[in-house]
Amino acid sequence: MNPEDDRIKRTAAANESRENLATDEENAKMEVLKANLKARLERGEIDGIQYNKELLALTVPEEEKKERPRAKIKKTTWIIVIVLIILSIIPAIVYLTARFSFQNTLTASMVPNYYDKYRPSLTRDPIQIEVEGTENGTYKGREIGVTYKDYYDITGVVGSVMDYWGLGDYEMLVPRDVCLIWGGLVDAFNNGTAKFTQSGRFCHPIIDGEELNSLDVAQVRGVFGNKMLALREFSNNHVIPSTAEIRGQIFGLKTGDKVRLSGYLVQVRYGKIQLNSSTTRDDFGNGACEVFYVTKVDVL
Repeated sequence: MNPEDDRIKRTAAANESRENLATDEENAKMEVLKANLKARLERGEIDGIQYNKELLALTVPEEEKKERPRAKIKKTTWIIVIVLIILSIIPAIVYLTARFSFQNTLTASMVPNYYDKYRPSLTRDPIQIEVEGTENGTYKGREIGVTYKDYYDITGVVGSVMDYWGLGDYEMLVPRDVCLIWGGLVDAFNNGTAKFTQSGRFCHPIIDGEELNSLDVAQVRGVFGNKMLALREFSNNHVIPSTAEIRGQIFGLKTGDKVRLSGYLVQVRYGKIQLNSSTTRDDFGNGACEVFYVTKVDVL
């Protein structure tokens, strides 16, 4: 055998012997540590959970303690989920801010207010007094032009309400319609003869379980079967709150509440829409609703 090859062979054998010796020593040390750990468990110095934790620390190689790819994937998944949640929250915050923030520069200072002159009454038709005045300003960050037509003061029972939650001009200006009834309809409402529902910006009476549309109401003019009901004694009010406080009060109204609302019937130019209030309770159908700029709310 070549002397050099013999030297390499002897060196390799020596290295293997040293590695085996080191492994044997490490195994011996490991067995001692395990025995000591088990003795501590038996003496009650540690509980089973701590025993398993320390045993795992002794027996699992350091490289295996490193974060596994699966754990990394799990963490990445959670990060993606959290980011998606944040991204979905941002549009919600933008929407809620646009929806519920309030700003109005209209003052209605050029038109008279007769609120203190009258007392609320469920048996009386709404109070309506002609006024004159125009005003331009901003409403919820958008330009608005208003023509004040009549001072309007109505006391009634809430027959129904309808909320509109979009971000269009109409929904931002008129977030809620309030259908109010007064006079003889109050008794019919209380005894269940008359009910009211809303859709498409209209308020529809339901008499003895039968819903009447606007044409029906126009035809019966207060007579339905053998019941004499003054179907002119209700109105669907497209409410424009004048302040954030008024808006909160309007949104707090519920069916059956007795309430007095006062303010003005108006013609409004707002963004892409133009609304013109009815000024009589005797009309029906499209254009018969009251566009009502509300400056005061009293729940009775």
